[in-house]
Amino acid sequence: LFSIGFPTEHSSIEQFMLPMFERKSSRRMMNQLVQRAQETALKLSSISDDELLKRSCDLRAERATTKGQKRGFQLNPFHSRHRGASDDSGVNLCEPLALASLSIERHFGFRPFPEQLLAAAAVAQGHIIDMKTGEGKSVVAVMATWLNSARGFRVHLATTNAYLAERDAENAQGFFDRLGVSVGTVLTNNQPSVNRHAYQCDVTIGPGYQYGFDFLKDQSELRKSTQLRLGDSILRELHGQSSELLIQPSQLDAAIIDEADSVLIDEATTPLILSGAINEEPDPRPFFVARDLTAGFSQDREYQLTKRRVELTEIGQEKLRSSFSSIETFRLERPWSTYLENALSARIHYKQGENYIVADKKIKIVDHQTGRIFEDRSWQNGLHQAVEAMENVPITPSREIMARVTRQRFFQRYQKIAGLSGTLNNLDQELYQVYKSRTFAIPTHRPCQRTQLPTRFFVDWQAKLDAIADEVSRIHGGGRPILIGTRTINTSREVASRLEQSGLTPIVLNGMQDQDEAEIIAQAGQVGSIMVATNMAGRGTDIKLSTAARLAGGLHVIGTEAHDSSRVDDQLIGRAARQGDPGSSQFFISAEDHLLKESESRLAKKLTGRAKSRTDRKGEIGHDFSSVIRLLQQQIEWQQRIAREDLQLHDRWLDSIRENFEKIA
Repeated sequence: LFSIGFPTEHSSIEQFMLPMFERKSSRRMMNQLVQRAQETALKLSSISDDELLKRSCDLRAERATTKGQKRGFQLNPFHSRHRGASDDSGVNLCEPLALASLSIERHFGFRPFPEQLLAAAAVAQGHIIDMKTGEGKSVVAVMATWLNSARGFRVHLATTNAYLAERDAENAQGFFDRLGVSVGTVLTNNQPSVNRHAYQCDVTIGPGYQYGFDFLKDQSELRKSTQLRLGDSILRELHGQSSELLIQPSQLDAAIIDEADSVLIDEATTPLILSGAINEEPDPRPFFVARDLTAGFSQDREYQLTKRRVELTEIGQEKLRSSFSSIETFRLERPWSTYLENALSARIHYKQGENYIVADKKIKIVDHQTGRIFEDRSWQNGLHQAVEAMENVPITPSREIMARVTRQRFFQRYQKIAGLSGTLNNLDQELYQVYKSRTFAIPTHRPCQRTQLPTRFFVDWQAKLDAIADEVSRIHGGGRPILIGTRTINTSREVASRLEQSGLTPIVLNGMQDQDEAEIIAQAGQVGSIMVATNMAGRGTDIKLSTAARLAGGLHVIGTEAHDSSRVDDQLIGRAARQGDPGSSQFFISAEDHLLKESESRLAKKLTGRAKSRTDRKGEIGHDFSSVIRLLQQQIEWQQRIAREDLQLHDRWLDSIRENFEKIA
């Protein structure tokens, strides 16, 4: 059932049948729109930049007036309305799309492909498009942003990180200037006044999480303002303090989200949390004592594991009570048992190079989806300090939660949600159910030439690592560039070290080089290049093959293990054979991989047990378990979907409570 996305009790058959019937007619109309837009662009190709600017400004002024007359915002900002149908006909999008094509050609020096125009029109009409990696999603996002702006919307373009936001804003500045569109960038390090000004622009570009954090800051400020005494607001004005405290506009028009599947699905239940320091000078002693006291604790004796939660047993509780005399002079911020449980959780569940890194004597969290480093984030309720104690670095102040919102709940505030992704496998029904946004598949500009080689299976990690090194050496001898995808930073280092033992020189990209990322990735398409990269999802930079690399056979991608989500695997595979280039990919899986050990350890033992008679002297299993791995991934994806549906039900419950309170008030 989970492989076809069967409707749940919260949905209906009719809800999904309608989009299915509409798709053929919708695609036909969209293709006609693209054809008309190309014809219009050809007729306007000789106009000057000044005339292009004038046409754009006139068009925006006309649409803004029309939109203002037709539009009505929801009173409940968290209520999701139908966003799938467009409020513009193809005729109304034709001229804006033609102007976008002209501006792209004049600024970037190339004419957009018909598929890119089709994608831009689909995003502008509120769809989430499935566009394969390397087909030019960045250009599509820019054009779609303009199309929404031309219709009078203020548009928020959400990238996956701050580096890409700055890069895209800078690269697209000339495009928007030709069309008379103002652009602002919101970043974490900006002053509130800078971000406030950016939100007043026609187009705002920033990392997706920044929009949520600015919303939380405004909510916190609003709560403070309700606590002001009579006359306080006047005194603030007299002292020159602005009453314009809010950063973000109260009405959110349109959001265009890059890597929409990651933001709206994978991270839907992950809350954005605004926190503040409880005190400036924490007492570090409780964390170090808890670390030392629990160092000798063993599972099932002093503690038990319930999923990922640590609970002290009766013996553990007795040791906790006997330790009270040693903490009498400590300043505790939470129950002493929490210190012990956090110390155990840090030791058991959190690994350096996988969940975090240590840099500049600080603990920095690693994003498990992309392998990137979160500079300013911390775990809550003393866990972050427990990890700091484990790594023997200075203890930072504990932080209390001031405001929080899930990504799912925040993005439902927008009147229109659209986005782009290269991997929307079986997500169309959930995206429609939760966000009322329909998916739209964009064909590739050229036929895909990728060769998918059979997955190879091994009894243990070391046998797999040796086989990867042998395979890389063999392919490298022919001059082909190679990209090796890993799940964690530790794995990237281990793979790189093993390749160096074989006399190879890999380049490592593991989420710690945002600013240098484009330059590093550019090397991945050169003859003889070997790159080891942690989770390529959301990298946002194209791997362009040199002529010699293309002649040698194109990029070869190696996956060192399967992820919980098959879409992350597809992201990696999609790096090869882009835009009709040659290329190939292959996965290497062992019974000791994270997916099997953490999600189904019994299956891992069963695989190795069955495989003993089919294993060669190098530890490779002579049997294909691909269907078993895919089934396991589907089960995990289904469980995650159920969790997201539970969250949606909880949000609806909160909405009903708030509405009842409003009626009483």
